[in-house]
Amino acid sequence: AACARPAQAQTAAELLDLGEKYLLAMNYSQAAVKFMRAIEIEPKNPRAYIGAAEAFVGLGDTARAMEILKAGLDELPGDPEITAMLAIVEEAIPAPEPTPEPAPVPTPEPATTAATAPEPTPIPTPEPEQAPTPEPATELAPEPTPGPTLTPEPSPTARLLPNLAPSALPRLAATPEFYVADYAGALTSATKDNIVDSNGNSDNGLEALCDGAQIVVVTVKHLDGMRSDEYAKQLFSDWGVGSSSANNGMLLLLATEEKKGWLEVGSGIRPYWPEDTIGTYLNDYFWDDVDAGRYDAAVNNLLEPLFSWYADYYELDFGNVAAHGSY
Repeated sequence: AACARPAQAQTAAELLDLGEKYLLAMNYSQAAVKFMRAIEIEPKNPRAYIGAAEAFVGLGDTARAMEILKAGLDELPGDPEITAMLAIVEEAIPAPEPTPEPAPVPTPEPATTAATAPEPTPIPTPEPEQAPTPEPATELAPEPTPGPTLTPEPSPTARLLPNLAPSALPRLAATPEFYVADYAGALTSATKDNIVDSNGNSDNGLEALCDGAQIVVVTVKHLDGMRSDEYAKQLFSDWGVGSSSANNGMLLLLATEEKKGWLEVGSGIRPYWPEDTIGTYLNDYFWDDVDAGRYDAAVNNLLEPLFSWYADYYELDFGNVAAHGSY
């Protein structure tokens, strides 16, 4: 099973301690989760707002950090720690470069000496041309009677050419299993079964225990010139991955012949998954196996920390992996 039933809810103090540990480990995504949860439990705790702001600054989202600190000042007007942190974040934002003023256009000074106009050149008078001597008229041959209009036969090569259109990857349909679409034939049956069970198990599946969250895996052989992130986003939208209300799904796309891929995430959890964090996960768990052609291992190695992130986000415990044989 992907996740087990929730353990006892963590207190705000425990969440803050975990958030600090994640900050020290530079795991800003998990740190943000813990501090935001602490804010929900104790909205009057300045430490929670400051920690959340530090996490989002680490994620490169200073605008979100400022929003959190301002919300903290709404709850705790004039709090010195939150005010000081807000000033630090504002100073870290680079000021826009001033627009340079256009250089003045120099006005040309009038010439001191008037130029003398040149004398006009006399135009020669043309001599009258002699009219040409007319040649004797010749008898015109009658015009031929037009024949039927013939349609040219297409060349043999033209018959073999299809009607070409700009290359575009066709929109793929979701499989009956939904959670995995192995169009490239890159995954083992055991891996595909594991993905389906870890998502859709009615007792311990990700979807049942994590507010409708889903991790969908799609493999294709090639992208036909499309960017992997664009196509992953297209599939994510077409298939409606994750809860429609929480927008908390993920879609992993892998193009085996081009060795490209991307992890698309829903808007509800995107603040915790900026592109830098996605890139870090792919670098740490995915690309080495992809480059070596071990596509099944690449998918499995990445899915384990992704399911772990959901378990942490929703404050769940992992089930017995050895017993259940899943993530």
